[in-house]
Amino acid sequence: MATMYGINSFQTLPTELVSLVVQELLYDRNSLKACASTCRRWRSIALPFLFPRLCLPDSTAFLRAYQFFVLDAPRAGAGIWQSVREMVVDPHSPLSHLASESSTPVWHDRHCMLAFLRAFPRLKALHCSLAVASLISSSLPQSLITTLDIHGWRYDILSFTKLLRAASGTLRTLTLKDIRFPVCHGGKVHTFSPLQVSMLALTELSVICCENLRFFPCVIQMPNVETLRLDSCDMPFTASLPALLKTLVIQREQVPAHTDTDTGKLLSTDNVVIVCHSTDWLRRRLQHTIAQICVQSRIKHLELVLLGIGEIITHPYLTLADHSAFLQEDGLEEWVVRLHKDGLLERLIITAERSRPSFLQELRARFPLLQRLGILDIQTESPSVLAPPCRRYVESFTGTWTWTRSW
Repeated sequence: MATMYGINSFQTLPTELVSLVVQELLYDRNSLKACASTCRRWRSIALPFLFPRLCLPDSTAFLRAYQFFVLDAPRAGAGIWQSVREMVVDPHSPLSHLASESSTPVWHDRHCMLAFLRAFPRLKALHCSLAVASLISSSLPQSLITTLDIHGWRYDILSFTKLLRAASGTLRTLTLKDIRFPVCHGGKVHTFSPLQVSMLALTELSVICCENLRFFPCVIQMPNVETLRLDSCDMPFTASLPALLKTLVIQREQVPAHTDTDTGKLLSTDNVVIVCHSTDWLRRRLQHTIAQICVQSRIKHLELVLLGIGEIITHPYLTLADHSAFLQEDGLEEWVVRLHKDGLLERLIITAERSRPSFLQELRARFPLLQRLGILDIQTESPSVLAPPCRRYVESFTGTWTWTRSW
């Protein structure tokens, strides 16, 4: 495209049209580089698509980025820093040992960290450790950061509450992963700081592998949350959530057990999404979710996301019956029909990623009653119909860092 339309032709094309065309080349980096090297005008259009994210998987990468974007700016990083919208700082790397040439700690120097983030004025999403997020908490209200993905381990509850309070007015999406607060002697959980936090802007909350995480309504309030994602959580914290959620996403069998009536409550939600990696406990988990987590009369749509099942059945000598007999033996269809007749469920969606057409045909044949009632929807076009897409970073087997749409 850069060859077809030179600088003279570029003058006649609307900028919006050029941006749409370049956006189609999002994963074609060679074409994007060719566009960026044509002229300055093309460079300004292509750069945001070439460098939308910055991933710093270790301390060496951070030091290089600090040198490039802060110490050598604006000569070195001119243009690139305006393009970065999302940043990942690996929370598991030994960042506490980072040091500059003068042996002055860089990472734990709050001013250096703030200077680094100021080099990216259009940054909207930050993935980092809880310690790093606490360092820059004071600057969050003035930044454009609306998505925060924080990881941690046994951190001070007061600092955590201050972080949430600082971001309460601007944060729309919050992910808490591997955050574990200490337990006092005798098994009692530390309570939060008396600093009251009202996170009015928050609409999506994800809680992954967290322990002793209790949001008391007198301390932390999240009245506008629409989407809640749960993955291996062991403590109830639903009292701070609104009376009605739009979507509840649950992954893995371990889910919050509401054993404390003072801090837990049943969730009222229209849409429930169950992410399934294995299927031998599928129906049991559905029943547990309906009975223990949700108000049954509120659920309208239920979705089962079968991750990887399309790859499992690609063996030429195996059929659907070899891998999904549970769908019939466990009486899943009868159970769903009973819920529907009781007025508790309007639609069942089964999302099978990367599945062959033959698999989908056999899957439909397993649910004749649901087919006749018109409440079954089987699709493979997206990771989920009801749940909004979620981006995470993963480390591949080759040691490189890539971006993926995942749970």
